[in-house]
Amino acid sequence: MKSDYFSYYVQQYFTKYLRTQRGYGSNTVSSYSMTFSLFIRFIGSETISKLKLEDLKKKTVIELLDWLQKDRNNCDSTRNVRLAHFKSFFEYVFTEEPSLIDTCRSMATIPFKNVPKKPPVSLSEEAVKIILNLPGTDTMEGLKHSTLLVVLYDSACRVQEIIDLKVEDIYSGKYCHIRVNGKGNKQRDIPLLEVTSRLLKAYIKKLNLDDNDLLFESRTGGKMTRQGVAYILKKYALEALNTNPGLLDKNISLSPHLLRHSKATHLVNSGVHIFNVRDFLGHESISTTQVYLTTNAENTRKALENAASCIGVKATSTYSQSEITDLENFLNTMR
Repeated sequence: MKSDYFSYYVQQYFTKYLRTQRGYGSNTVSSYSMTFSLFIRFIGSETISKLKLEDLKKKTVIELLDWLQKDRNNCDSTRNVRLAHFKSFFEYVFTEEPSLIDTCRSMATIPFKNVPKKPPVSLSEEAVKIILNLPGTDTMEGLKHSTLLVVLYDSACRVQEIIDLKVEDIYSGKYCHIRVNGKGNKQRDIPLLEVTSRLLKAYIKKLNLDDNDLLFESRTGGKMTRQGVAYILKKYALEALNTNPGLLDKNISLSPHLLRHSKATHLVNSGVHIFNVRDFLGHESISTTQVYLTTNAENTRKALENAASCIGVKATSTYSQSEITDLENFLNTMR
């Protein structure tokens, strides 16, 4: 039997809709969960237990959003994310209980803040090349870190996609590629450059990994954490900054996602078709990918020549034009 309490629909929204119908991963669900946790903190746990959906007013949600900005120093874009979560929730409520149409429509009219879209912060091609070469391949740790960072950049994967990779997810052949489970548990094949393929083969052979093994394990065994990957990137990025002053913006956030932004930016700026980049990144909408479009006058080089030059782990000089063409052809088959 359905309940008219807010808490009941929140529970159903997470268990029945976000995870089952939408297939959202743990990181996405965690972001939604934080929104509703903040709402409970704002309104009070005693109030929330007695709150009925028809009693939740538009004014209350707006007050929550204002509180997030004034008391928690959230920026406009974060406010918009929290609002989007609420709107999604009430869209679900309407499909489950059309009689609450007035409440749902009221929430839909709350406006988003106008946030100018800017290209995501990214590293220069020179910075990427220096960072990827710093770990080296002469030691086990260096080989692991080098392979991790090169695959992270070359594939433009989300960090969770890299963490979840197993050896069996690597496919050799005319076009070497990896198969990942992206947002919404959607699979996609991502082509790798030949230099990355060779590095991966050397890494797998050196560690004697089997098909069912995780590609990258933590020091204690099991999956790496997002923080662990971030630590490795930050380690070499700061080393690069120490030896190359001015190479990086000191205020830049050195998260693994930075390499995804960088690869996407380099591809778009180099002339790779925006639809190819969309499929490569696993975006559902082209509007998400268009944020990488820039008008930088320096962005006139060929697409995959730039991508290849960034990965100089003892193999850049052997990267041929035919290999560049093969990768571009692979991208075209993904459209």
